[in-house]
Amino acid sequence: MNTDKLPSVIRKVLAYRRQSRIDFMLSKVVVANNMKVIDIGCGVDSRSFDAYVPENWEITGVDILPSERVHHQHPSFSYIQQDA
Repeated sequence: MNTDKLPSVIRKVLAYRRQSRIDFMLSKVVVANNMKVIDIGCGVDSRSFDAYVPENWEITGVDILPSERVHHQHPSFSYIQQDA
């Protein structure tokens, strides 16, 4: 979903909801430095899990999208094109 053209208030609400979901998930696990995470259905950009976790975590994104369309900003992000 391309949210760039949505009104600012809507983008803020969506970002808040994403952050709330991540906070909820992280509250259910023991969080440590240098964690390794699998992000199933990572999508095309950093509005996924990787935008909300420390840079020293290793994130492996899995999605059915071609790798050319996937542009995550996290420094330790790697991508696998696969149907989960």
